[in-house]
Amino acid sequence: MALDTWLIYLLASIGLSLTPGPNSLLALTHGALYGARRTLFTIVGGVLGFSALIALTMFGLSALLQTSAAVLGVLK
Repeated sequence: MALDTWLIYLLASIGLSLTPGPNSLLALTHGALYGARRTLFTIVGGVLGFSALIALTMFGLSALLQTSAAVLGVLK
C-alpha cells in the first residue's frame, strides 16, 4: 500500500483511540477504586490491546486489498 494510505489509516486510528469508550470507563472506574498507580497498568494494557487490534486490522486489510479489490468492495 502507498505511504499516504498508511498515514491516513494512522490518523484515523489515533482519532478512534481518543474517543471515549469502554476503555475510558474502565480506567475511570479503576482510578476511583484502586488509585492512580494501579490504574496506570489498566491504561497501558488498553493501549497495547488497541494497538495490537489496529495493527492486525491494518495488515489484514492490506493483504485483502493486494489479493483482490473486488473482495474488499464486497466487504465494504
